[in-house]
Amino acid sequence: MNKKNCDTNYGTLDSKKLEELQQNFDTTKILVAVDTIDEIRYRICEPDGIRQDLLDLHSMAHTIINGDSTINAPRGRCIWEVAQDLELEIDEFATKLIEIANLIAKLGELVPDDEDDD
Repeated sequence: MNKKNCDTNYGTLDSKKLEELQQNFDTTKILVAVDTIDEIRYRICEPDGIRQDLLDLHSMAHTIINGDSTINAPRGRCIWEVAQDLELEIDEFATKLIEIANLIAKLGELVPDDEDDD
C-alpha cells in the first residue's frame, strides 16, 4: 500500500512533497523572511518613510508639471534623484517579496492528491 497522502497535525499532505521538503527545506528561511518584512514595514510605515517620500515626489511633480506653486514642495534634491531612489528601493522590496512568495509556495505544494492508493 503506497499512500500518496499522509495525515499530520496540520492537515493532510502530499507524502512525496513532504519527504522532499524534509530533505531540502530550511525552515529558518521563514524567520529570515519575517526580518525582511519587518525591514520593509519599518520603511513603509515610519512617518519619514516611503509614504512621505511619495507625497514629496507628488508635490515636486505637481509643481513642475502642473505649474502649481501653491504646494510647498521640498527643496534641495532633484526630482529625478528622488524618483530614482524610490524606484530602486521599491524594486528591491518587490524582489524580496517575490523571494518570500517563492519560499512559501514550496509549502503550498504540500496540497494532497485527491485520491489515495488503497
